[in-house]
Amino acid sequence: MIKAKTYWGVRGLLSLKTVSFLADLTARRADKIIANSKLMYDELVNRVHLCPEKLEVVYHAINVDRFRFVESDIRKRLKVPQNAPLVLSVGRLEPKKGTDILCQAIPQVLSEKSEVRFIFIGKDTNSSPKGGSMRQYVINEAETHHFLDRVKFIDFLSEDELIQLYSACDLFVFPSRHESFGLPVMEAMACGKPVVAAATGIVLELQSHGLKGLKVVPPNDAGELSRGIIEMLQLIEKDGKRQIAEENRKLIETRFSLAVQADRVIEVYNQLLKKRKRKKDER
Repeated sequence: MIKAKTYWGVRGLLSLKTVSFLADLTARRADKIIANSKLMYDELVNRVHLCPEKLEVVYHAINVDRFRFVESDIRKRLKVPQNAPLVLSVGRLEPKKGTDILCQAIPQVLSEKSEVRFIFIGKDTNSSPKGGSMRQYVINEAETHHFLDRVKFIDFLSEDELIQLYSACDLFVFPSRHESFGLPVMEAMACGKPVVAAATGIVLELQSHGLKGLKVVPPNDAGELSRGIIEMLQLIEKDGKRQIAEENRKLIETRFSLAVQADRVIEVYNQLLKKRKRKKDER
């Protein structure tokens, strides 16, 4: 967050620097450190200058029994037309999460596909580019560019309702400027949804799998984000959703499930215990 400059004011900067110092100190004293992505692994090696031998990558896991496609009437409850393409974004309304970037991309998307609806799920913050509420910033931009009737804001949903909305949307968008991981991307994919995401966090690794249902765009680029959204919406209209749903779901099941994570954690601990035993035997 310090690197991305997404803190709020001097107090926010000082707080982050303190937390960063304590985290670095703890990391240097640890026998083994788990990084939740290769991006985080590289940052710990290159920025914190930790020894690579102390680091292991163990990915965040998704409960694939919970996060899966479900039928519901949530579109009806939210008054979203059944035939309107629905684009979903999940994350706090703040610069780090790219809320303003998505806001800037919406007019271009609507110029090509005027029927699209957008839902923002996440708490508001006082971090807009013009100061004050980010939600109000989006509302003001929507009024200026005439798309207020195409956006909806939700502060919070229960996990059940979130899964329903993941399942009901046509496309998930993740425009973050910086992430250590990016869990909502995995949640949406577990529910079989196509994704357009900025190249940060776990997205940098996912793009190597060549998934049809994943479009990766540069961070902080509203033009590329809008083009990615339009391209993905056109793709699912042309080719349908089944292949995308199956591919995205299969990747999460095979690489990012709780069972896979548990096996990796046990492996890391066993390696550490064997190393300590060897040292003890050598004394």
